[in-house]
Amino acid sequence: MSKVIFELQYVNGQIEELESVFESAAEARTYLTSGGLTGWIPAGGKFINPVNIISIKVKES
Repeated sequence: MSKVIFELQYVNGQIEELESVFESAAEARTYLTSGGLTGWIPAGGKFINPVNIISIKVKES
């Protein structure tokens, strides 16, 4: 099974797609809605500061 992709739009207008650590879109959405935005978001082998993000799209790869 493929990992889920996060499409992140940053405050500077940049859009980046990163592979998440989650196996399903439902799991990723649950993480984000249950407090995942209060800490760092694991994606693309790094941790993203949610303060710099204005939107996140969750996509199945």
